[in-house]
Parts: sequence; C-alpha cells; structure tokens
Amino acid sequence: MSDDRSIELEIEVPGTPEEVWRAIATGPGISSWYLPHTVEERQGGAANVSFGAAPEMQVAGRVAAWEPPHRVVFDGGDADAGLAFEWLVEARDGGRCVVRLVNSGFGSGDEWDAQYDCMAEGGCCSCST
Repeated sequence: MSDDRSIELEIEVPGTPEEVWRAIATGPGISSWYLPHTVEERQGGAANVSFGAAPEMQVAGRVAAWEPPHRVVFDGGDADAGLAFEWLVEARDGGRCVVRLVNSGFGSGDEWDAQYDCMAEGGCCSCST
C-alpha cells in the first residue's frame, strides 16, 4: 500500500461557518463531541488530546494550519511525520455548511495498514494490531 493514502469524509450540517468552526477547531468545541482537547488557536499552536488520566494517554500535537473559519489542520508536530487531520468548512445556502475531514499521513507497514483499515471502516485512531 502507498504511504500517501488518505481518508476523506464529508457531511452537510446546519450552522454558519463560524458556528461549525467553533465545534471543530477549538478545545471546548472538540471536547463537546469527542475527547477532551486543548487547542492554542493559532498556526503553530499546541493541540493536545486526552484519551485518559494516565500520562501515556496524553497525546501532544500542533495546529499546522489555522484559517478561520474555513480550514484547520492538526498533526503531530515537526518531529512526528504521522497522521494529520484537515478540516474544511464551506458555507451552503439555508444556514448550512459542508464539512470535509481529510485524514492523511499514513505510513507503510503492517501497523500503518491496520491503522488505515480501522479508520477507513469508521474506527478511531487508537486501533491496534
């Protein structure tokens, strides 16, 4: 399998780009529907997620791109060439938006193949082989 593969998801939701942005690009917004997050709201800022109380359950990342209210990219930072999560928001008529999520940065090898397969089937990024 190629190491340039990605997973693209798209959904239309009610709300303005600004409302959707708050839900997908800010710590309180993400924490309200996923896992606890902290986000420094700027390009290059820290973006951290907590999968549990133990220190090894804290995952550090960064805000690789910050273009409110249309595009944000979260990744593992300069030292980590792993997964990246790009969120794109496009306004539609009637107070709706199309939200696209592009997961990229999958490497090669059995562990990456399992990670890709799990996420492509709707699993989370903590899948294991």
